Amino acid sequence: MSKLLKFFIICAIVFCVGLGLTIGGVLGDGVEGINRVADKHEWLDGSPGKMQIEKMEGEEFDSVEVTGMVDTVFIGTEYMTTDSVWPLPDGLESIIKESIPEQGTVLICHGENVEAPDYKIEEGVLKINGKTADEGVVSMNFSSDDGVPKAIIFCGDKSLENITTSNNFCDVTLLGVAYDNASISGSDNDVFMECVKSGNLVIDGDATDVGLHGDFYGITNITTKDSDVEIETCENRAEYAMDIFAENGDIELDNGEVEIDEYPWKYSCEGGPNKIVVKNSLGDVKVYFGDTLYQ
Repeated sequence: MSKLLKFFIICAIVFCVGLGLTIGGVLGDGVEGINRVADKHEWLDGSPGKMQIEKMEGEEFDSVEVTGMVDTVFIGTEYMTTDSVWPLPDGLESIIKESIPEQGTVLICHGENVEAPDYKIEEGVLKINGKTADEGVVSMNFSSDDGVPKAIIFCGDKSLENITTSNNFCDVTLLGVAYDNASISGSDNDVFMECVKSGNLVIDGDATDVGLHGDFYGITNITTKDSDVEIETCENRAEYAMDIFAENGDIELDNGEVEIDEYPWKYSCEGGPNKIVVKNSLGDVKVYFGDTLYQ
C-alpha cells in the first residue's frame, strides 16, 4: 500500500470519527451528551476524572514560584471575607467559604486522571512545578473540564516578597493580595488582579489579556500582543509617569479624557514617583486613576 493511500485512509477515519462525535454531541445535548457517551465507553474517555484536593498547611513561605501547566489563584484576607466570586473549580468556592483555610494553606486541585504538579518549600519559597504543554501523552478530552491542575494559595494578611510565574495556557489570578515584586510570563492566558497592593510588576505575555485593579506602586511594566490591557489604580494620576504604546489599538486614559485612536498609537507624560509602561500590539490599552474613578 502506498504512503499516499495510507494517508487518505487515516484522514477518512479521522473524519468519520469526528462526524460521529459531532452528531452524537448534537443529539446528546452537546458536551454533556458527549460526557455521558464517554462514561459508557472507556476508549472515548479522556476526561480528567473526579477532582482530587491535596492540602499543604503549617509551613511558612515568603515567596512563590510557579512553572508549567498550573492555573494559579492567590487569595488574601480582604477577598476571603467578601461575597465576590472566586474563580475556583467544581464548586470548590462554596466548600472553602464555609471554612476558610488558614494563612499559608495551599490547595492543589486536579482530576484523578491528571498528574498533580510537584510542590515544595525551599528556603522560604513555595515552588510549584507542573508539566509543560509538550510533556506526557496527548489524549482526547471530551470532558467539559480542561483538566489543568489548579493551585490555590491562601496568603491571609501576609505580604509576599516575590511572585514568579512562567506558564503557557494557564491563568494567573490575584485576589486581595499584597506583594513587593511580581514577574508573570506566558502565552495564551489571562492575568487578573483584584484589590491588590502591588510593588513592582512585570508582565511579559503573548495573547495575554491583562486586567489589573488595586493600588499600583513602583514600576508596572506590561508587554503583550493580540490582547487587551486594562489598569484601574486607586492612586491619582499625578502619582504616575506613563509610557504607553499600542500598535493597532486604541489608548484611553481617565475615562476618555485622553483618547488616541490613530497613528502613532502612543502616549507619554512625566510624573511620579510611580510609572506605568505598556507595550501592546493588536489590542487596546485603558488606564483609569483614582481621581476619576471615584468622582
